[in-house]
Amino acid sequence: MAGKEEKENSEGGQKGTEYQPTLSEEKLLEVLLNPEHRLKSVTDICSIACVDRKIYYRAYKKPEFVEYVMKESRSLVKEAIPAIILASARQAKRGDAAHTKIMLGMAGLYNEKVDHSVKQEVVLRMVREYDKKPPKSEDE
Repeated sequence: MAGKEEKENSEGGQKGTEYQPTLSEEKLLEVLLNPEHRLKSVTDICSIACVDRKIYYRAYKKPEFVEYVMKESRSLVKEAIPAIILASARQAKRGDAAHTKIMLGMAGLYNEKVDHSVKQEVVLRMVREYDKKPPKSEDE
């Protein structure tokens, strides 16, 4: 039955509004969402998923598949948030400055202000100097 479902989905026959990945896309997704494989090549990912590279590239041409991958990725991140917050709090309690800033920022007690005016002034000065130079003649 899964073969028929895969054929229907690969031809764009969607039921409802929720994207239903094909069986091959599900296998691919399982590998893509596994952090152990994040730095692997397309060839390796496809090999682990037991799918052809053509399936990978065909899937990524579908905006629905890309959005599905993103949705599933965001879901995994959301599930990890409590553990991440606890780890950051632990590090902040140990005196880690970066984690302290993060935790205080989350509590609304810290907001690092960055002065971009220096960078803007340098860029403006460069533009003014460029504008002052006479245009090069074609002879140069």
